[in-house]
Amino acid sequence: MSISVELPSTARELDAQARVWIYQSSRPLTDLESREMSAQLQQFATQWTAHNKQLKAAGFVLFNAVLVLMVDETKTAASGCSIDTSVHFVQQLEKIYNIQLFDRMLVYYKSTDNWQQTTLTQLAEFVQSGQISTDVPVINALVDHKAALEQELIATPATCWMSAFVC
Repeated sequence: MSISVELPSTARELDAQARVWIYQSSRPLTDLESREMSAQLQQFATQWTAHNKQLKAAGFVLFNAVLVLMVDETKTAASGCSIDTSVHFVQQLEKIYNIQLFDRMLVYYKSTDNWQQTTLTQLAEFVQSGQISTDVPVINALVDHKAALEQELIATPATCWMSAFVC
């Protein structure tokens, strides 16, 4: 697939097996919101700790829709409490920007030049009716480590977890 994922330098420095958490916005973000949120995510990542040890982490927004938090656990592992802290931070972003970030039924697909947001059910209906094909680029929000983020974030419904629902 020809869509590349450009990671910020803070993320490129992390190990290929760095843990990844993906949150998709319930609406596309404006360019300004995306820049602000990326800055807030990166600031959070620089202060993120587990058992009073600094985590090597990164945070950013992709495609004005996808929030990414990453932590390199080769030195210090994220603990349950540190993960809870990140969840609370993401919940704060939801309130600030009036968006939902925990709805796993949301799907982003590439339509011409833009990313469009829909539900998994609607995506299946679009495929079934022939409005879009199973080869349409989609965001695979279930990637869980950096290497997968770089190679599998942009997938097709036919080649990722969505195939059980869409194809």
